[in-house]
Amino acid sequence: INCEYFVQSGSFKSKKAAESQVKQLEQINYLATVENVESANNFNYIVIVGPFRNKSQTNNAREDFRRLNMDSLPPKCREIKNELKSIQ
Repeated sequence: INCEYFVQSGSFKSKKAAESQVKQLEQINYLATVENVESANNFNYIVIVGPFRNKSQTNNAREDFRRLNMDSLPPKCREIKNELKSIQ
């Protein structure tokens, strides 16, 4: 499977708090986005970082997050679809 890896670096009750973490991540050159999710405990905003090419890159990123006192979850692989590969 050809995939890109993404890491969740936090979950928040407010979109504003999630966006604040996105800004922090951008300052250390990581691309992050806020996703709205259903959650039983009202932490409805998660911060997703990536994509990364491999697990090694995600591990390096998670170490950077740890140094900034940010939690992160293990990486998830999202399969890359090759549907638009050949455009004539």
